[in-house]
Amino acid sequence: MLVDRIIPADELGPGALECGAANYIDIQLADYLAPEKDAWVAGLIALDEFAMETQGAAFADLSADKRDAVLLAVTGNGAGPANLQTFFNTARTYTMQGTFGDPHYGGNTGGKGWDIIRYPGPRPATSADMQRMDKAAEPVRRSAWGNE
Repeated sequence: MLVDRIIPADELGPGALECGAANYIDIQLADYLAPEKDAWVAGLIALDEFAMETQGAAFADLSADKRDAVLLAVTGNGAGPANLQTFFNTARTYTMQGTFGDPHYGGNTGGKGWDIIRYPGPRPATSADMQRMDKAAEPVRRSAWGNE
């Protein structure tokens, strides 16, 4: 997966895949971002071609280290094709949105992304006690839309 290399799981918590970023991307490309679906598919194809060229296998078939090497080549020193840099920037943006955005849109499953960044969740109002700096805010794990 691409999203699990952009925000990988580690000892501090889940990665983008566990937070539902791939689900978010699928949902958005079928709806609001539908006009960008062809560019997304073309980017995935170009990424696979570049992975085959540089690592000998399709991106998804590579080890995590080799997938990282492909992405570093695309983003790090400009060795990869320019269209892949553009695609990676788009993929990173969507991955961030799916990991840390409002669960209403199909990502951030169970508020896991919010837990990573210690965001307590949206609140229509807060009391003085809830704003105290000497204690952590109690998490609210529901959408600002109120339907999750």
